Amino acid sequence: MTPRFSLIVICRNAANYVVRCLASIAKQTFDLDRVEVVFVDDGSSDYSGDVAERFGEDLPHFRIVRTENPGGSGCGGARNAGLKEATGEYVWHIDVDDFIMPDALAKIDEAISKADAKNGKKTDVVLFPFRTDRIVENGERSFLSNPPRDSLPNGVLGPVAAWAKAIRRELAIPLPPGVMAQDAAWHYAQYDRFETMASVEGGEPLYVYDRTNRTATSNTQEWTVSNPRTLEQLAMGDEVNKLGLKDRFFSDAIRALADMYDVRHRLTKPWVREAWKRRFKVEYANIMTGRWTH
Repeated sequence: MTPRFSLIVICRNAANYVVRCLASIAKQTFDLDRVEVVFVDDGSSDYSGDVAERFGEDLPHFRIVRTENPGGSGCGGARNAGLKEATGEYVWHIDVDDFIMPDALAKIDEAISKADAKNGKKTDVVLFPFRTDRIVENGERSFLSNPPRDSLPNGVLGPVAAWAKAIRRELAIPLPPGVMAQDAAWHYAQYDRFETMASVEGGEPLYVYDRTNRTATSNTQEWTVSNPRTLEQLAMGDEVNKLGLKDRFFSDAIRALADMYDVRHRLTKPWVREAWKRRFKVEYANIMTGRWTH
């Protein structure tokens, strides 16, 4: 039987977070016989894969994919490796240092069923509330909740993060490999394929994005490949150097921005193009004024 969900969990040198993440999946109220977990160990040099292999025994459909690159494939490359192995109706990307709530899959499944019945066709993407945990200047934890969007035009204006949406696998596309902000360009190319969406009702978060640790998947500098690949990146890099901007993430921000620029030519839906334009202007201004942070 085809699984309802494929959860793609990416990991690199994050053994301390493996159990929390996989435990949040094991505690789902949804039938786990309808869930497959594809755990991508992206060239870890610690015991992340060993922990995952042991804990994965408690999940009915669990397997580990190990990338061949000992230096890591980056978030995009790791997600793509998991996507190739996924067989479920819907794929959901999860970072190993984050976790999901016990009723997450049940609520997403309910939202899909309602939207399918209402629209008379399969739902392409599901949006849901999530929470961001971070440390503020005084050292206290800060919790920021994000409600779901109510339409595709509003959804494309929301977070670009790969984990912020569950996607019908037939429509899921690969992410740019080897770049930290790998989902900035992918988000718009992905939305350009969507025709229908579902939104989980209520404000309770289903996903927790943990920004409180220094070794977060999306924060790890070693995932970044700094060499520019296109003329646009070289030109932007030259401008950044002239401005004296030395932030360690700038080279990667330039790559992400160039990827966004390239994607523009492939967008067909007016509301996606408009959302892309708004985001691109903001990102470019932030880079050139030194305000870009990740």
